[in-house]
Amino acid sequence: MPTTDRKSQWWFIVLRLVVVIGGGYVASSALVAGLARVLPWLGLVRIDGVVLASMLGFVIYLAVLILGFARQRLLRTAVDLLVIAGLGLMLAALTGA
Repeated sequence: MPTTDRKSQWWFIVLRLVVVIGGGYVASSALVAGLARVLPWLGLVRIDGVVLASMLGFVIYLAVLILGFARQRLLRTAVDLLVIAGLGLMLAALTGA
């Protein structure tokens, strides 16, 4: 394998790590923020909704990481992360945040 192909693979790996880890964090935190606003609106006590959303954040981030590294196409992964972040922001906006 020529060295130029190896270098391009390393840049792709670094780019994938940045997109999945950084973008996954942003997407999961936006979804957690949206859940923290929606759960009290659905009838849960406010502090319980925030704690539940915070605990679910670990599971959501793990699922986002697995999804991000399981996909072959980086563009599809980035689009999925944007959709997840948008969903979280939409949930927060629906409750008047």
